[in-house]
Amino acid sequence: MALWDIAVVDGIVALTDADGDAWDSFNGLPDPYVTMEVVGSYGETLVSHDTVFPVWDETVLVGVNSTQLEGGLDVSVVDSDLVFDTTIATCVPDDIPYNSVVTWSCSTEDDYELWSVTASVMPSEG
Repeated sequence: MALWDIAVVDGIVALTDADGDAWDSFNGLPDPYVTMEVVGSYGETLVSHDTVFPVWDETVLVGVNSTQLEGGLDVSVVDSDLVFDTTIATCVPDDIPYNSVVTWSCSTEDDYELWSVTASVMPSEG
């Protein structure tokens, strides 16, 4: 059974939430980070401060198998704040293309795009 590493390269976060409100008080930019979860494994990137164009280049999940990935990959972009973090949105990608780089996005029901992230799904090195 093959093992896979998933890395998050970069992303784009909407300037405002779906209601037009800023993510941070006083119209501040978000401080986004990405979380990923499959059955039995969880990981997250570091926080990228005050940006809607974060760059992470970080491996988030290491050594997950195909069965775990086929069970569903939850991808969230979260805004880090002093008091409590706010999940911008969580989505489950429809497909996970193995051995490639992919861009996943997450939108509201009326197609307001909250975030997109570029990630790679490559054979595990560890």
